Amino acid sequence: MEAYHTLRTNLKLTLLKDKSNVVAFTSAGIGEGKTISASNFALAAAQSGLKTLLVEADLRPAVHTQVIRYSQGPGFSDCLIGVKKWKETLRGTTDIIMSELSADIILHYPGIENLRIMTSGPFRRIR
Repeated sequence: MEAYHTLRTNLKLTLLKDKSNVVAFTSAGIGEGKTISASNFALAAAQSGLKTLLVEADLRPAVHTQVIRYSQGPGFSDCLIGVKKWKETLRGTTDIIMSELSADIILHYPGIENLRIMTSGPFRRIR
């Protein structure tokens, strides 16, 4: 986790000029650490007081199942096809508290109130 705090600090100093910024974690293959890196970075940013939105744009979902452990629900795919507005898909503190994570884990991460998450949403076939 310390590496993510260092990355956050370096990016915060570099990107300080703009009010809002986008950081993307991507790779060509499966299992290279995109989800873990993006999730840990988002948590580190939220813990530092930055309002943070983690968007799971990979339609092979992992954030809601492996990291936060709550139902997929509406998300990024719903926004792409116009079924939902992006603000309707955001999950916050209450959703995280109501997830399968234990209270001990949640209390271990102060600043979680600064974190919002948009999961990938359901897989939809386009005709």
